[in-house]
Amino acid sequence: MRTEEELADAMRAAAGRAPDTDLLAGVARRRHRRSRRRAQALTVVSVVAVVGVSTAVARGVLSTGGGNDTAAAPTAPASVADSTPTDDPSEITFTSEKMESQPIEKLWPQAIFTMPAKSADGWRYRPITGLSATEVLLAAESSFEKIGRMEIYDTATGQFRVLTDVPTTPGLKEYYPQDPDLDNQNVAWYANAKKPDGTPVVEFWKLPRSGGTPERFGTLEGTQAKDLRAFAIDGDRVVWSRGEQGGVYSMSLAGGLPSPVAGGEGLFIIDWPWAGDIPAYGKGAERNQTKVVNVKTGEVRQVHQPEGISNLRCGAVWCFGLKKDSSDSIIQHVDGSNTGSLPSTSPDGYPILDRFLNTGDAVYDLETNTMATYKRPGDWFGVGTSWEPSTTLYWGATKGEKPDEYRMINLAAVPPAQ
Repeated sequence: MRTEEELADAMRAAAGRAPDTDLLAGVARRRHRRSRRRAQALTVVSVVAVVGVSTAVARGVLSTGGGNDTAAAPTAPASVADSTPTDDPSEITFTSEKMESQPIEKLWPQAIFTMPAKSADGWRYRPITGLSATEVLLAAESSFEKIGRMEIYDTATGQFRVLTDVPTTPGLKEYYPQDPDLDNQNVAWYANAKKPDGTPVVEFWKLPRSGGTPERFGTLEGTQAKDLRAFAIDGDRVVWSRGEQGGVYSMSLAGGLPSPVAGGEGLFIIDWPWAGDIPAYGKGAERNQTKVVNVKTGEVRQVHQPEGISNLRCGAVWCFGLKKDSSDSIIQHVDGSNTGSLPSTSPDGYPILDRFLNTGDAVYDLETNTMATYKRPGDWFGVGTSWEPSTTLYWGATKGEKPDEYRMINLAAVPPAQ
């Protein structure tokens, strides 16, 4: 379990040193109940929303699978481990004067839509991430933060499809299923729970991507079941990070015992197979990231450390950090090239698809030097709760904390950069 103070600190750090408000404390209490990796927040207009100080999983394109319409991530350099920063004449400058800025409805009309916030039986939807350009994965919650179903919403047809009902195990208490990861063949997730005597338990579940009956394929207890911080499918196994000390672990989808993944020592999954050397929250999260590691191949990319920057966060290609002496952020490639500045902006989480940065009222496309703006009728917004940096952003279509409809952005629908 993480303390309220740790969660509040993590949210303030990710939100660019947001003020200590009653709202942040309330969100910390809310997420403390669940002992999961994300601190999902609703925020006032002047403060960047913090919905997910998370690590994540992806596989070059959006990790959760889907069709061929998924927006591709930018091509990473073969290796920048030994490279040095260069003065790039095409240096990117992210300013309102030089950046193309348009309302998202004009810039990416295919990426924004409105959908019901509740199912026909009254369960409230919680967006997870985009599966493709036209599909969004949702959790349907039977009660507060209790996932009862997983559904897919088709933005082209306006239809919902039930992926699976989420089972619980009799005899366990405080049972909280976590968000799934998907590939083209399987769906997998885990659930946090406790035995009657208070012993922590984690149960792993799987389901064919085509549907069927969920199957429990593994269980962790005691120390092994504490503080899982990221989760992904990797072919015939699942992988996860845990603890503030880091480390990557795996278990076969056929079941068996967990085992440490070679090369994952001290690392935290960002976008599988990429991992970094800082936790997403808690002790050490305020440090600058110093490397990005491909856990499957062993490739290490050292992160160039600019002066006067804190909270440096990097995917496989792009990094951003906060300037200590102002409210601005900096943007750079991992090796320090393609530098730029985002005035008065504190992005949320890791770069989405290693291409986009979300600020709560705009999305910056780092590959095309474009800014898509959006307006909200209320004073909050949310980010999907997937393990990878989620492609879904949402807010109430009308003012109010429990809207009947969500206005949503699916960045998986944005065409690849040309």
